[in-house]
Amino acid sequence: MSDLAKHLPLSQRERGDESQLSADRSAELSAVLTRLADIIERMPAADWHAQSARPGCSMAETATVLLWRLQTPPGVRRAALRRQLLRTPLRAARALELRVRASPARSPETAVAELRALAAAPGHARVAELAASVCAALDIASPQGIALGLSPIASGSVALYQLQRAPYAVKAAARGHRLRAVDAEWSVGFGPALESDAESILLFLFGRAHSVPGA
Repeated sequence: MSDLAKHLPLSQRERGDESQLSADRSAELSAVLTRLADIIERMPAADWHAQSARPGCSMAETATVLLWRLQTPPGVRRAALRRQLLRTPLRAARALELRVRASPARSPETAVAELRALAAAPGHARVAELAASVCAALDIASPQGIALGLSPIASGSVALYQLQRAPYAVKAAARGHRLRAVDAEWSVGFGPALESDAESILLFLFGRAHSVPGA
C-alpha cells in the first residue's frame, strides 16, 4: 500500500511522487501559516475588521480563533470545553468559540508575528491542526479573491479529513459523487466525478459554498 493510500484511504490518488508523504503535517502547516501571514500583512488596514467567509466572523476574529487553537495545549482546550459544557450543554463548542472571539482584538501586526512564530516552531503537526489552519486561511483569503496555493498533499489531506466531519447538509449534497481536484492529484468520495479546483472543493467541505463544486 502506498503512503497516500495509508493517509488518504478514501481518495483515489493520481500518479505522482509519493516518497515524501508521512503522517506529520508540520511542513504543510508551516507553509499555510506563512502564506496566511503574508496575506494579512498585505491586507488594507480597513479590511482587518471586515467580514470573513466564516459566518458572522471578521478577519480579525477568524485569526484570533485560529491562534487560540494553535497556541493552546490540547488538555487546556478540552478543559475549557468541559467547563463550557456546564454552562451551555447544547452548543458548548460554539459558545466557547464566541468567548474566544470576544477576547481583546489583535492588531494585524501582532497576528502576523504570532503566525510566523508558529510557522517556524519545530514539532509534529496533526492533520487536525492543518485543517483548522487551512479553513481559517480560506476564510480570510477567499473574500479577497486570493488563492492560497496549497500543495496537493495539504489540500488532499484536509479534504479527506473534512469530508468525514463536514456538516450534514454538505455530506448529503456530495453523497454519491467523487469530488476530484483538477489542479491536484487527489479525489475524495465515491461515485461519478465532479471536477473543480482544490480550494473550491475545500470551501464546500467547510460549508462555505452554496452548491457542490463542479455540479
